[in-house]
Amino acid sequence: MKEEQLFQEVEKHVRSYLDSFVTLPCVEMIRKDPHCHLRVVSILALVRYLTQQVLHHGCDIDKEYLSRLSPSELERRIDILQRFIDSDEPDDAQEAHHYLMSDNSRKYLLAYVSRELNWVIVSIMSASYISALVLMRSVFELLIGIATRTEGSMGARVDGIAFLHEDERKEMLKLWNRLCGWSHPYGRWIKEVCPIFVAYDPSFHSQLCGHCLDELCCLVDFYAVTALSKYEVPIDPSCQPMQDPADTLSGLGMLAKRVVSKP
Repeated sequence: MKEEQLFQEVEKHVRSYLDSFVTLPCVEMIRKDPHCHLRVVSILALVRYLTQQVLHHGCDIDKEYLSRLSPSELERRIDILQRFIDSDEPDDAQEAHHYLMSDNSRKYLLAYVSRELNWVIVSIMSASYISALVLMRSVFELLIGIATRTEGSMGARVDGIAFLHEDERKEMLKLWNRLCGWSHPYGRWIKEVCPIFVAYDPSFHSQLCGHCLDELCCLVDFYAVTALSKYEVPIDPSCQPMQDPADTLSGLGMLAKRVVSKP
């Protein structure tokens, strides 16, 4: 009995803590700015839809990477993999496994993207705006690694994304630079998030919340275009997650151009 009472006491303190730091600021957001709440719900629905589409229907091989290989390299891959399929104990099984891994589209990484985007949303609802922006930078970097195998500076890596147009690459670099501005605890932390504001329990801030949601929409736009272009998933513009009658998903310009242009 004493052990059960102890667990109940611990549970009460945990719930109280979560209420103070998560539930209350979220409820405050809903009451003070319902449009922000609608934006959160719309973004969350779209992220779930995109992740399901990629994991269920996404291309398993990296076509863009394979298209850059020479004819001789492609022929060797085909030969090794064919022998691997036809033989019970192929001599070059290790090389076949290497090709299977290196040529993979790595769509399993999108599960990480989806999970971290959920934490971004939780941070925004919890009025933990700096945390949301710092985490968005990491998600952006992960998406870059999924979108291209080009190495080097972020500029070189963004330039290596074949499915982005030149103006879109410029916008992605601008997004990266903006998010990098939140990476260190000085500068924007102190200049744009009032020290007095962060000294108390989390509290909804309309301007900071709107800024986070704007940046998140840009990030989700990049995610959506990666799903559509690299993984070749079907995106139905008439499905519920793509509907936006209240204009809560403004900022998905890259996706809008591609979905509209599809027959």
